[in-house]
Amino acid sequence: MDINQPLKKYLTSKSDQVLSNAGYNTNSITLKHLLSHTSGIRDYVDEGYFKFIGEHPQHAWTRGGDHRAAGLGKPLSNPGEGFHYADINFVLLTEVIESVTHQPYYKNDEKTAGLQKARFESYPVCKFENALENTAPQTHQYWDQFGWDTYNLDPSWDLYGGGGIVTNVKEMAIFSTTFWW
Repeated sequence: MDINQPLKKYLTSKSDQVLSNAGYNTNSITLKHLLSHTSGIRDYVDEGYFKFIGEHPQHAWTRGGDHRAAGLGKPLSNPGEGFHYADINFVLLTEVIESVTHQPYYKNDEKTAGLQKARFESYPVCKFENALENTAPQTHQYWDQFGWDTYNLDPSWDLYGGGGIVTNVKEMAIFSTTFWW
């Protein structure tokens, strides 16, 4: 796959329309721009996003719908002209994965990386995958700033690019030394 291909080639018409309506030219944004956070796309993650999560802890999020798409604003820069970390880049890359593989992105992620025990968070609402037998329970994650125990949040708020993969320490070490260095 050529990462210099335009994003438009891989988007659904709905996603392309949402981005176009917000002022983005999906023919000039490439996969490389998404991967390097130089797409110029303004992120949906802000104080309002976290406030919504806190007020609606069991909200089941989708990749393109609801608050994520509504949170897009005008471009921060032209593609390739500035670095702006944004979860939306990874969210869009999950759509690219699905466009290429014709499968849900979560069926391609950790298994492609060679991880055997990895899975996506699956409680309480988001049921992409079930935990394997003899899998230890997931640890609680606390976020003091918001007073959250993430055990009480539907994990879909951080899926579709933001994370949500659960595994053991051994596989985490394999993944981080293989793919992050």
